[in-house]
Amino acid sequence: MRQCRIVCMAPGHQSLKDVLIAGLTATITDAEQWAASNPPYPTPTVMIPLREQILRELDARLPENSEGPPSVMTVLGPVQSYRSQVKLMHLSHGVFGFGEATCALIAVGALTTEQIEEIAPFLPQHIGFRRQLVLNQIADGDLEAARTLAGRIDDGYGWRSFRDIGIELARRGDARSFSPIGNTMRPVRNAPI
Repeated sequence: MRQCRIVCMAPGHQSLKDVLIAGLTATITDAEQWAASNPPYPTPTVMIPLREQILRELDARLPENSEGPPSVMTVLGPVQSYRSQVKLMHLSHGVFGFGEATCALIAVGALTTEQIEEIAPFLPQHIGFRRQLVLNQIADGDLEAARTLAGRIDDGYGWRSFRDIGIELARRGDARSFSPIGNTMRPVRNAPI
């Protein structure tokens, strides 16, 4: 399991977990929601300091000489590098994606298992935090742990995590592990169609 790293939370500031929950539960008016959904897409006032603090946290964890670990924002979204995800969050306007930021922070080990469990009830259903946990296990080379986590995903999209595991097995050329019946299938010549 990845080690949790505390990077730049200054004394007197809320914990990273608390900032994420505050952003996920922030109350914005209908007028702010409408404005955030239309050009020039202003960020609701209550979210601005929370967004800035999360962006600082994300930036502090950017790797110096790489793209960073694989990261996913939504249950069905593409896997991208951590650096790409952080760049997208900097470009976002309107209502900031605190759920998406949670996934990126999970990717770099910034949140403990306990913190993730505390944040989870506040995350929108489309956020891929469980899938990100599976990707972390894949990146760490622990495919058994990845399979176990994927098997526990009960939101109807657990298949996506198994697909991520399959992609890793294919990348490795591990046909026996890829198929649940292993390498027992043989081509049959002149088989009826």
